[in-house]
Amino acid sequence: NPLNPHYPEIIYRTGDIGRFNERGELVFVCRRDAQIKHMGHRIELGEIEAAASGTDGVRAACCVYDAGNKRIGLYYVGDTEPAALTKALRAALPPYMIPAFCEKLSAMPLTPNGKVDRKGLRERAENKEERKLRFIGLFMFGRRGGACPSRLPKIFRYLQFSQISGGASPSPTT
Repeated sequence: NPLNPHYPEIIYRTGDIGRFNERGELVFVCRRDAQIKHMGHRIELGEIEAAASGTDGVRAACCVYDAGNKRIGLYYVGDTEPAALTKALRAALPPYMIPAFCEKLSAMPLTPNGKVDRKGLRERAENKEERKLRFIGLFMFGRRGGACPSRLPKIFRYLQFSQISGGASPSPTT
């Protein structure tokens, strides 16, 4: 440890990025790699990508984490349908690693350097959730904002909010 001249001390490369605050304390900022914490588990997004890429009919895969909505998403290029890919991932991965959605793309978006544009895909996942909630709001309340429960399909009345939005929910409504 170059910061401790008094006695030998080992420093480990953990993959964490930190900084010193105004009081001189070391503060954790984020991870350097694609490891996330989801549902109490540490998950390497590359493991999900490897499982998806190993599925027949998938040529390329990119996994992103939407931290705001606490959802894992998978974008892929290939001939496999999203439902078939999800089924294959359920057989290969533990339940907490299954992506909330699998979206098929015609081509993987790339940065000017030729790498996969993970930031763009993450923004796409965030916008996808926002569009879904906006659609549900318009459907439930109409364009003028007035509540109209008769327009709400019967199935939505019995689903928990988490099943519609992907977030935490109160008990189901009846």
